[in-house]
Amino acid sequence: MKGYKLFMDVSGDVMADIAKGEVQLLPMEFEIGNDEYVYTGGNDGMDPVEFYKFVKQGVPMKTSQITPSLFENYFEETLKEGYSALYLCLSSGLSSTFESACHAAECLKQRYPEVDLVPVDSLTATVGMGLLCERMIKNKKRRLVRLAEQGRFAVCTEQADHYGGSGRPQHAEKGRKDQLRRGCYRRTAQFQAHSACAGGRHS
Repeated sequence: MKGYKLFMDVSGDVMADIAKGEVQLLPMEFEIGNDEYVYTGGNDGMDPVEFYKFVKQGVPMKTSQITPSLFENYFEETLKEGYSALYLCLSSGLSSTFESACHAAECLKQRYPEVDLVPVDSLTATVGMGLLCERMIKNKKRRLVRLAEQGRFAVCTEQADHYGGSGRPQHAEKGRKDQLRRGCYRRTAQFQAHSACAGGRHS
């Protein structure tokens, strides 16, 4: 395995200069009235000024989750190249996107058993996802690459060396006062209550 690549759907807010070259953004579809649009997170979608004009006019709007088949299309090329994929997605409390990603991971695992698609339920959205995205970029640069065992921790741990080969915490420094750091550890405990679904090995 060559390592892993980072992904996040466009419901997360992260600075372009931070994500550029580090994280691939997955587009999401939405509807305004009877028209369908795709938000890519770039400059090729609907202009924000135009969007808020529709909001002020009270035009009905709704979003659409990414389907398992779309996920398979998005990730297959990465897995085919020999890379695993760590995907940070919108909270399962707000969307079924995480569930769809898990279904796609199971199907792709049958075709590419040597690599993993690891969906991570962010349990948050927008800015919260952006903060976790920044953390997973830093942890990847620290060479936390044992994705099959540590995928969930790769998103939210403060330092890669807090975790041993088992993928579980070995120790925690006492007296931490950084709220973001504590929040990450709480999310880690919550992640353990979910199945990360990739290959059935992320329990």
